[in-house]
Amino acid sequence: MTDGVQVSTVCDGSPYYAINAPNVSPTAASSSQIVFNDTDRNVSNQRTCNDFAQALQQIIGDLKQHGYTDLELPAFPKSELLRIMGKNKIKKDLRGQQLDEYLKSKLIRDELVGEITPPSASCNFTLDSLVSLLQNGNALLNSMKAKTQHSSLNYGLWLNVTYQCFEFSKGAGLVEGTWSNWLIKMLE
Repeated sequence: MTDGVQVSTVCDGSPYYAINAPNVSPTAASSSQIVFNDTDRNVSNQRTCNDFAQALQQIIGDLKQHGYTDLELPAFPKSELLRIMGKNKIKKDLRGQQLDEYLKSKLIRDELVGEITPPSASCNFTLDSLVSLLQNGNALLNSMKAKTQHSSLNYGLWLNVTYQCFEFSKGAGLVEGTWSNWLIKMLE
């Protein structure tokens, strides 16, 4: 940078500019004149910028005069103009440790209040003992505004255990009807 002018080193053909500065020629920095490169010149000389400005003035005039307008705003190269002005967003690539820390910050570390825990493989359940667990789990999932995938998957495990218990009970003649009808009846 010379004389307070930022010089960008990006090429004309690049669709994304990561430098927060307008594209100027290196000779412009020494003469303190801004000379746009071809890409920037095309954007600033585009008829769409002038058309947009005129259309916006007409819309504002109609709104002031009539209170409404039938005009629509034309397309406008906002991101390109912001880039020329040096107001573009800097894209930050997360790699290695930074990516790891970012992803860890998004994890839920503690169990949530009322979290549905997975069933234990060592426990033997009866159909009656599973009904209250299913009812509580169903009520919890229905009350949560933002369902966690973890809870939904654990509830699915409980449904699977209950289904297997239902089939054994049905085979023993303790339950009649279909699984779906029984489940609807029990969760009401």
